[in-house]
Amino acid sequence: MLKRQPERLLQKSKYHEIVDLKIIKVNNLRTANSFSYKVDAKVGICEEKVSIEKRSVGRFVLATNILNTEELTVEEILSKYQEQQSVERGFSFLKNPMFLTEVRLS
Repeated sequence: MLKRQPERLLQKSKYHEIVDLKIIKVNNLRTANSFSYKVDAKVGICEEKVSIEKRSVGRFVLATNILNTEELTVEEILSKYQEQQSVERGFSFLKNPMFLTEVRLS
């Protein structure tokens, strides 16, 4: 049961594992019949789980009608796309209904 306790702590951690586990019985100096346990554990990164996660995240598809790679490189296309996002954020206040007041035509 004592060996399961450190493993229970790591159940919440998705990418870590116990590398080295030592359970040491420590005698209590005050009473002869009393003792406790000391858990010495080393935790490491589970490389297998990390590599699986790296393969599945961090990808998106950026489609374009520019087929000639001499016109724009992949890096330039990505840069233009990111610039577009900053422009969109700059004009997002126009979409806010609080920005425009009511206009009445007579």
